[in-house]
Amino acid sequence: MRRTILLVAAVSMVLALAGTAVVVQVPTASADAGCVTRTEYRHVDVGMRQARVRQIFGTGGQLSDRRGREETYAYDGCPTYVTVWVYYRDNKVIDKVWMRGE
Repeated sequence: MRRTILLVAAVSMVLALAGTAVVVQVPTASADAGCVTRTEYRHVDVGMRQARVRQIFGTGGQLSDRRGREETYAYDGCPTYVTVWVYYRDNKVIDKVWMRGE
């Protein structure tokens, strides 16, 4: 395991020194399409565009509230007792919440 980590680090350094970008694959819509996994949730960041969130989550969610330039969307989480809330202003993420139901 330690050897693998060292090898990956060495290859990354060589590529960085050579001017080649190391691409990190961000997961897109899980096979369970329609619900948001914790991993997908973690890949959404403040400032991200709504279209990118939709691509990562694999669903457009349900519009819950709209006030001026701000919108709130609810997404079904995996497992089923979770709801993911994403708050947008001008189609960019301003906040997100992973909420467990009761």
